[in-house]
Amino acid sequence: MLAAGAGPVLDWVFRGRLWRPVLAVGLILISVVNTTLLTLPVGRPGGPVFMIATGPNPDLAAEVGWPGYVDQVGEVVASIPAAQRADTIVLAQSYQQAAALDVLRPANGVTMPAVYSGHNGFWFWGPPPESATDAIVIGNFSPAELATGYAHCKVAGTLQTPPGVDNDLTGTPIHRCTGLRQPWSVLWPQAATFA
Repeated sequence: MLAAGAGPVLDWVFRGRLWRPVLAVGLILISVVNTTLLTLPVGRPGGPVFMIATGPNPDLAAEVGWPGYVDQVGEVVASIPAAQRADTIVLAQSYQQAAALDVLRPANGVTMPAVYSGHNGFWFWGPPPESATDAIVIGNFSPAELATGYAHCKVAGTLQTPPGVDNDLTGTPIHRCTGLRQPWSVLWPQAATFA
């Protein structure tokens, strides 16, 4: 549709008086500025421009705060005794969480354990090794869901986002789980979530 209308619009702009090209350039500039403000995190998180942009585009709030998220998970990793870290993995509820931990590692100077997620394409990278008996589980899992995989789970932290930012990470629990109940060959097919 846009391409079909481009020819007549260009004819109208260039066959008329001087004000037509000036108007066209002005409208293009307004469109570029508005599109940038509404689709990219160019405003300070929590600031007025950011708050206005997240009104029509709430997903924009999910594009900020990832380094802080990784640092918070890193603090939980640092609290695990070094001898237990070899048997520990990170299991994230969403591929976005898992990818941030993979890309932005290490957090707070701590070496992050291997990161896994059953969400979308991350699931296809395969299950954790059978030796991974403990996990840092990030996500809004019910106690029953956690009990399917682990004998003991406790909340080790709650994710905080930057001031003025309310996104899917805000308030997400970080669980420290131990005592794998079933082998990963049984659990991993159940972990797949495609949405």
